[in-house]
Amino acid sequence: MRVGTYIVILVLTSSVILTSATIIAQSRTAQSSNEVVALTNEADRLSELHEYEKAFRLYREAAKSGWYYPQSIISSMYGVGKGVPQDWKRSLMWKIVANRKEPNKKAELTSRYESLLTVIEIKAVEKAADICVTSQFVDCMDF
Repeated sequence: MRVGTYIVILVLTSSVILTSATIIAQSRTAQSSNEVVALTNEADRLSELHEYEKAFRLYREAAKSGWYYPQSIISSMYGVGKGVPQDWKRSLMWKIVANRKEPNKKAELTSRYESLLTVIEIKAVEKAADICVTSQFVDCMDF
């Protein structure tokens, strides 16, 4: 075989490997999306049965996906104290995280909590929300 033949074989092999890796990654993403939908559906079902603590755990797991819906539900659960102790700071943090793609809303969201939290607390919550997002929704409860 000539050098040119080896290069063609190498390019074709690399192309097959990259295509396979892409298909595997897409499959994992689809599987992950299906898992998030399943978690959220089960959490919704548990909420309807007033099993809020169990529902909260599933919403929290689903929130790691970055999906708005479970993150927004977690904010509401903290706001009213369903399944978790009422906590305005965590409620605001999850509201900011859920709406992170709309930075213009941040001021509007925080203004709703101004009568409930001090300016210092709101700043700490905003920092916690940033940490939550940068940690890919793993480090979201500490502040």
